[in-house]
Amino acid sequence: MVEKKHLDVGNLTGEKNKLFIEYGAGRAGLSSFAAEKLKEHIQDDKSKEKSIKFMIIDRDTRRRKLDKTFRDEFETFREKMDIADFNLEAFISHLQEEGKLVKQNELYCIAKHLCGGATDLSLCSILER
Repeated sequence: MVEKKHLDVGNLTGEKNKLFIEYGAGRAGLSSFAAEKLKEHIQDDKSKEKSIKFMIIDRDTRRRKLDKTFRDEFETFREKMDIADFNLEAFISHLQEEGKLVKQNELYCIAKHLCGGATDLSLCSILER
């Protein structure tokens, strides 16, 4: 019950296209949890799956990645790079040029367990957009 209330806040299961970016993702556990909850709420309307995308950023390659559990439902991108090198605006522009992302997207940035420096870099990346 609590999860549904949180997902309804901000209209996460609404009509607009959404891009979830997980900074410092590691195995992408947070994105995996978000994807699972989104799947539960849009199970009646599979067309909404096409409007939700996930971007996972981590500087190290991990074994047993959890993003493979939701790649079939949601388009997922994984970038192996340091957060300091990630340019959010350039990334979004590149995806739009390739036709993988529409111009109007709601952007949701998520992270867990970032150190202070990584938090600063992530926030700067978001604010520069």
